[in-house]
Amino acid sequence: MASSLEPVFLINGSVYFGAFCLLMLALVAIYAREGHRAGKLWTIGACAAVVGTFALGANVGWFDVFVAPWIALVAPEAMKTPNVGSLPIGGFSSYVLFLLGWVLFGIASFRARVFPVAISLAIVVSALIAWPSAFPPYGVPFGLTIAGLGVWMIRRSTAANQIAESVALAK
Repeated sequence: MASSLEPVFLINGSVYFGAFCLLMLALVAIYAREGHRAGKLWTIGACAAVVGTFALGANVGWFDVFVAPWIALVAPEAMKTPNVGSLPIGGFSSYVLFLLGWVLFGIASFRARVFPVAISLAIVVSALIAWPSAFPPYGVPFGLTIAGLGVWMIRRSTAANQIAESVALAK
């Protein structure tokens, strides 16, 4: 209970919430840019990853920063109550949805060859490592994988633009 009111706890939760928001925006941008290249399984994988990212971001970030401190102040006895009922089910399901969503997205990316094989496989492996991502440092490999995907996409875009410019100049 006391830790939920500590500034370090609140800063950590805020950083996690921000990271999950960025991850969600990255996923939407990836889908907008590459969605035309993939099939239905990739779309299903992207949608599952959106749901999983939203659920875990709400669980780990938003709840820990806004709800837990409020409960600690107005109903401290609730923090001592055993986790029963729907709360542990909801919490656990957010981890499962995140894991399944990103693993499916990685597998679908591999099958559709939307990204290089190494990146698609890294998405799967790092999502498996990120299973307990509410606890550092398990989310780091996943974050680095998505950052690597972003670098690949930027480089690919730059190369495509250079080719298009060369073709336009040749005409």
